[in-house]
Amino acid sequence: MSATPSERARVALRPVDDRNRAAVLALSVRQDQINLIASNAQSLQQAAQEARLQPRVLLEGDRAVGFAMYAWRDDGSAYIWRVMIDAADQGRGLGKRLMELLLEELRSMGAETARISHRPQNQLAARLFESLGFAEVAVETDGEVIRELRLPAAGR
Repeated sequence: MSATPSERARVALRPVDDRNRAAVLALSVRQDQINLIASNAQSLQQAAQEARLQPRVLLEGDRAVGFAMYAWRDDGSAYIWRVMIDAADQGRGLGKRLMELLLEELRSMGAETARISHRPQNQLAARLFESLGFAEVAVETDGEVIRELRLPAAGR
């Protein structure tokens, strides 16, 4: 079931900060997805150690429902490291909305391309990324599929 127009209007992507950190840490994926993505605690720990990592929380109203993190690369492109929706909120179109908002942010900051990777067995992620236009460009040595999306300049 997809998010309704009123639900989509209430959804926002914000930086993770002291006000929402505990809510981000409380988010988790379904049990069958745990081995497909690093925990939010691990992601926030990485972000604290690497300034290029930018963690974001997806809020529906005041309630955290998802998490994403990206990194700027030296060439001005962005690499999306994490994307997750809380188990209780999956199946409502929020993953796609999170990605749309994230891509809007990256585009507005001048990124010309965005890359993302996923484990090959994560077909849910593969379908989501393909639906947004990400094309497979490589496979890492550990088997992760790398996808890339060209981002037209904002306003085009």
